[in-house]
Amino acid sequence: MKRVLKWIGYIVGGLLVVILLCVGTVYAITSSRIAKTYSTTIPSLAIPADSASIARGQHLVESVGKCQACHGDDYSGKVLMDDPVFVHLTTANITRGKDGIGGSYTDDDWVRTIRYGINPSGKSILFMPSEYYTHLND
Repeated sequence: MKRVLKWIGYIVGGLLVVILLCVGTVYAITSSRIAKTYSTTIPSLAIPADSASIARGQHLVESVGKCQACHGDDYSGKVLMDDPVFVHLTTANITRGKDGIGGSYTDDDWVRTIRYGINPSGKSILFMPSEYYTHLND
């Protein structure tokens, strides 16, 4: 009986070691991908400020991009998920108001963020659905 329990202990211990190695490997790979810095070349764009262009931009934001679905009705960010065990996921405040990034972003920063999902420091914005916006023309 001792012999059987000893072998069961070896098997369970071996499985735990394999599982820990797999989890560690996945953690290392995903951490390196998250920490990766991307260099992007942003084509210079002439951003129009006339009323027709602003109305078109508002249409794209509200009807096509549906930015308010993630960033809130006033674009000041909101909590998307709040599970104390799993994740607390909030979106960015994209306004020019208090704690908003809108006042510090340049036109190139907005293009980089919306089209490529990369913030001004070159890091990936994990939950930005930029794959939907890369096709938008200038």
